[in-house]
Parts: sequence; C-alpha cells; structure tokens
Amino acid sequence: MDFIITDRVDDNVKFTYEPTSIGWTDVEIEINGQQKFYSVSYLSEPLIDLTDGLIQLIPELIPPDEVKKEISFEWHLEPSGIAWNMKNLDGEKLGIKIIYYEDIYHRDIGTLK
Repeated sequence: MDFIITDRVDDNVKFTYEPTSIGWTDVEIEINGQQKFYSVSYLSEPLIDLTDGLIQLIPELIPPDEVKKEISFEWHLEPSGIAWNMKNLDGEKLGIKIIYYEDIYHRDIGTLK
C-alpha cells in the first residue's frame, strides 16, 4: 500500500488529468507536498468521481438533505487501484485519505511503499 493521508488540505493542491490513450488517463495528485502519479483505466471515471464527491461535501452546492459528511470511491488501475475517502471536517477543512492497493479486489495483498 502507498498512501496520501492528510487531516487538512491547505492551498497547495494540484490535480492534473491527461487522457493518454483509449481507455487510459494519467492523473497527478499533489496534496500538501505529497505527490502521486496514477494511470487510471476506463473502469473508472476519475473526473466524475472526484467532482461528484466534492460536490456532495459542500453544503452550498446541493440541497441540505443530500449533503454528506464523508464520501468514498475507487479508481481502477488494473489490477491495482486506489481507494479515496474524503471528509468535510468542519465546513472549512477537508480530510483526504488515498490508499493504493496492488490488487484492488484483494486489499490484504500489498506492501507499504
């Protein structure tokens, strides 16, 4: 497992999304100085997952009964993958955990990098 965990996101966030071939997209994520690169497969919708997740956490963007305190989703890298968990901590701060698994379907397999 490789991971990004932060209990607070500051202004230093970078997200780069670049389709590279049919069915594959390169994604660069940098949060609070922690930088990761992933090649995400067509089994995932990285931009939709990320934007829908963020929207669900922001009370000003959706009806009050649809606001979530915490959301999660996965990106498939075949056979590996990453699991995202994002939390609205207090309306001002966002907590993010991104965990890389060598096999997204067998999460007990893997090593900490």
